[in-house]
Amino acid sequence: MEPNEPQLTPNIQTTQPSVENSPKNYTKIILLSVIGLLLVGTVAGAYYLKSKNTWPPNGPIPIENPESCPPGSTYKGGICFIGGTPKSCSATNKDEICSTVSDETANWKTFNIENITFNYPNDWTDPEIFPTNSGLSGVVKTADGYIEVGVHTGGNKGHSSKVNEEFIKRYASDEGKILLLDNSLAGIRGVELQGVKTITVYIAAKDKLSVYSIYITSPQSLNLNTEELFDQILSTFRFTP
Repeated sequence: MEPNEPQLTPNIQTTQPSVENSPKNYTKIILLSVIGLLLVGTVAGAYYLKSKNTWPPNGPIPIENPESCPPGSTYKGGICFIGGTPKSCSATNKDEICSTVSDETANWKTFNIENITFNYPNDWTDPEIFPTNSGLSGVVKTADGYIEVGVHTGGNKGHSSKVNEEFIKRYASDEGKILLLDNSLAGIRGVELQGVKTITVYIAAKDKLSVYSIYITSPQSLNLNTEELFDQILSTFRFTP
């Protein structure tokens, strides 16, 4: 590719017409200034009233501590559920009226496989589950097949809890991050390879003696927001008895 040629700006001299300072001109300037001040005051007043009467000021505020939920509510994924209705409150003022937020995962399908469960969108396929050398694998897809979520169980089976913990931390250390899923250590990372975008999370099993993996894939060319979707799916992850 040839380098871009520098854009030259012609040196054009312009002559501004002179304006005589007449009383008429001063009157116009004063009138315009007054109108400008009135407009600024109106906008500022409207913003103040809006922020004063809105709680929370910038929409629902997710909370980190379940104890910050109002009495009689339940907690899930940073949201307080009150009487079956999802609510989100400020952790600093839990007695304020909560803002209702939608829980898109509430009516999703459930994927159950070997002591773990999570939800996924209703319009996806039913799970296909098959045995592997180490455990089970399962797959669900969108109707068009563009997005796929898969699970593998029994990874690193037979290794100690310390070895599995180090494996997860090492996996996440390469441009990934550590998180907790149902109070179990997990590491997540995304890669793009041969036109496919894949995000994979490794989760320590409840007994810490094996590792689960859950992934989501989609064609890189479609530029789909699978990160947000995967976060929603993982927010429903639970161990089963």
